Amino acid sequence: MTQNFWNKKKVLITGHTGFKGSWLYFILKILGANVYGVSLKPAKKSLFNNLNIFRKNKSFYCNITEYKKLNKITKKINPQIIFHFAAQSLVGKSFSHFDETYKTNIIGTLNILRIIKENKNIKTCLITTTDKVYENLEKKKKMYLEYENLKGNNPYSGSKVAKEHLIFSFVKSFLKKKNIVVVRSGNVVGGGDWNNSRLIPDMVSSFQKRKKFIVRNLNHTRPWQHIYDVLEVYMKIIIKIHRKKSFFDHFNVAFHNKNQKPVREIIRIFKKDNLFKNIKISKIKIKQYKEDKFLNISNSKIKKFVNIKSKFNKIDDCIINVINWYKVYLLDMKSIQDYSKKEIIFFLKNKY
Repeated sequence: MTQNFWNKKKVLITGHTGFKGSWLYFILKILGANVYGVSLKPAKKSLFNNLNIFRKNKSFYCNITEYKKLNKITKKINPQIIFHFAAQSLVGKSFSHFDETYKTNIIGTLNILRIIKENKNIKTCLITTTDKVYENLEKKKKMYLEYENLKGNNPYSGSKVAKEHLIFSFVKSFLKKKNIVVVRSGNVVGGGDWNNSRLIPDMVSSFQKRKKFIVRNLNHTRPWQHIYDVLEVYMKIIIKIHRKKSFFDHFNVAFHNKNQKPVREIIRIFKKDNLFKNIKISKIKIKQYKEDKFLNISNSKIKKFVNIKSKFNKIDDCIINVINWYKVYLLDMKSIQDYSKKEIIFFLKNKY
């Protein structure tokens, strides 16, 4: 990756207090970018607080559904590049908070698009949706391609499908002289994810509380991929399109097929570690909503656009890296910022 590209670039990240946003903010700061963030205030237990590097005058707190506030903040920052991560991103929560889910994911995105339209300095924007936008046929070997049907079967995925249609129509109508890209990623894992109802955060939290780990679906498969790999691909896409006069496309972001493993395999790797070996598992059935059993996306299109080779040789290496981050956090929390910085520098320069 051309790391010099980021030096002094003015970048805005929406959702910078979230898992992806915090890591990207951290990485871009290391690369010399002039990074700003706008989002809701972080939870007390969050990667944003763990890393503790965010300058107050570059962090703005605002609900992205509030256009006037968001527009005022963006005008003050006057960025060249936007990463739009802000979203309600949990399937389970979308059933109990469906109104928040639709408003944040649709109206929030509309507000970002309006701001891009009205601000000449904003040239490039990467917007995340999800691999769950596809009409899931529940076929184990099915690999979803970018041109296939988009149909959400729950409030979360439905809001993301609507978001995609909104982006397409708005870009075609108003943003023909901008560079806009939509990315659909599979399940992302990494240190510092404290979101509820996610496999690894729930496992670590159960360990901390000395409670049984409640798992919903041991045999469900996902295209697990490391946060470092995914963010590096996002940055490579921006580098490639930023100098164009006009660009719009959407890409699946997924790595080699070896990462498509069932939940039980991720738990197995965790339990091989001495610290986590005594985690007790309790399986329950969740009746509130149905989760996709199989979900795999094709990377054939993105591979022709940028180099997406994972720096982790296999899923075990990826998960062990995640385990090591949480071990440092649990055993020596004060050193987590230095540890994370060394990890990022090593990742950018090397292969695990």
